[in-house]
Amino acid sequence: MTSTGIRRGGHVAALLVCTLVALAAWEAEARPVAPPPAPVSLHALSRACAAYTGNCNQSAACAAAIAKYREQVYKVADYCDCANAIGADLIQAYPNVSAAVTYISNCMPGCIYGQQCPFVGTLVAVLSNGGGRGAMKNAGLSGVAVVKLNLEKEEVCFDVTAPKLTGNYSAKGLEVTIKQGSPFEGGAIALSLSKATPGVLSGCMKPANFDVAKDIAYSPHEYYVEVAMKCLSVGALRGSLGTSAALMAVVSSQPCGPAAPSSPKPVKKGYVSLVLDTFRLCYKLGGIANNTAKDAALIRGDVCKNAAAAAAAASAAPAAIGTKNSTVVAPLFGGSTTISPAMAGCGTPAKLTILQILADPSSFFASLNVSDGAAASSPIHKLEGRLLSKVSLTTTVTAADVVVVPYRKTKKPKGTTGSSEAAVKVDLVIGEGYACYSFKPGKSFEQVTAAYLRAGKAKTVGDILAVLFRDVAKPPTTGCVWLDSEVIADMAADPSAYYVSIATKHRPVGAGRGQLQYPA
Repeated sequence: MTSTGIRRGGHVAALLVCTLVALAAWEAEARPVAPPPAPVSLHALSRACAAYTGNCNQSAACAAAIAKYREQVYKVADYCDCANAIGADLIQAYPNVSAAVTYISNCMPGCIYGQQCPFVGTLVAVLSNGGGRGAMKNAGLSGVAVVKLNLEKEEVCFDVTAPKLTGNYSAKGLEVTIKQGSPFEGGAIALSLSKATPGVLSGCMKPANFDVAKDIAYSPHEYYVEVAMKCLSVGALRGSLGTSAALMAVVSSQPCGPAAPSSPKPVKKGYVSLVLDTFRLCYKLGGIANNTAKDAALIRGDVCKNAAAAAAAASAAPAAIGTKNSTVVAPLFGGSTTISPAMAGCGTPAKLTILQILADPSSFFASLNVSDGAAASSPIHKLEGRLLSKVSLTTTVTAADVVVVPYRKTKKPKGTTGSSEAAVKVDLVIGEGYACYSFKPGKSFEQVTAAYLRAGKAKTVGDILAVLFRDVAKPPTTGCVWLDSEVIADMAADPSAYYVSIATKHRPVGAGRGQLQYPA
């Protein structure tokens, strides 16, 4: 670890102390602090350990598991880049390095405390038109980039999968770079991975200064991948880097609208969220009662053609998942598998399958057979929905929904009404590593001085996930903030467990809040 890395760890550790002190303050509804770094993910640890027996400790079983993990996943030694001076601070300061680092830190603390260990960080970026400055003019193009940072060899390798980047795009040459900043605003080049060699979408390079690559490994969300067509003025594909990526699907009994508008049947809906890295796929179901999901799978094909084919072949028995118009690529549970139905779980599809899903989500859809109840005789319904890299949520922030701290009440300023002061409409687009917000301008919004995205059900006070803006004289109507892929997936599966809160000059301790939901 360089001295820069050590200073970074010390700075973040100090920030954590300040954050914890601030979070303990009683003004829970509008704590004026920056969001704390994401905690070390136990979910990442359980994913890494799921395929092995024994406890995650220093036992022989765990050591054998680590060796197997290195060989099967990365094909190289994969521990952590660490030095005596930082120890566990590395994990606390940089929880987004990779699932492997979290795994090793729990299984082999001796590596963290005092040994020099090689490390390969594997990062992914879902590529799209980005919606920002310099975005690809063809919004139908998409892809995924896998970046491996080998600290032992001081080498950076990349592999771009983009099935629609063919013809003139590939023939003219694609320039692949990693840039610092957000994909919406653009930034300076940190690493040039490809010099626009025609047809080349993968390769390795050795940076002149590998400290840049280390910083990317430790803080991937501060960087993004850009794939530009050097000889064509069509813009660029961009995607924020992370150790995993989230995809979502709103599944419905009528995924393409009612077949007969004159006599519509009640529409049943649910939500499927995915978190994928290069070797594992985890899912979570939302909006579906426990013990009612019978089988689920990810399918390649057109969801509307599949729904039409299933309707044409409808019978008393529930339709099997998949038709002649589609192919099951990743069964989640039930059906032909031996996996019991569950509201959440993980699997290990082939790496190629994972990359194909990430590269072109719209070519895949989620399909579930769900019953009306837990009884065996309950009717079965098929719910399907196309995979998306982004989904839209919305809420109206009002003062009536604020959870007031019992032992202190804020006096209402003269000439104001508690309910009208904080009636603010906000839309949120989550996905591809970010939450992008849009507030509806108006008299009420002009009074807002801060806005936060928080975790918490209605009538509870939750922790800050992101500061949308704070301490501003004129509030911005739009903007984007970074979010962890697992938070994005959880939010998409259960948006009502998250909310937006605001503060105003007259009500700095919680002027309003609104629970998130999908648009009607």
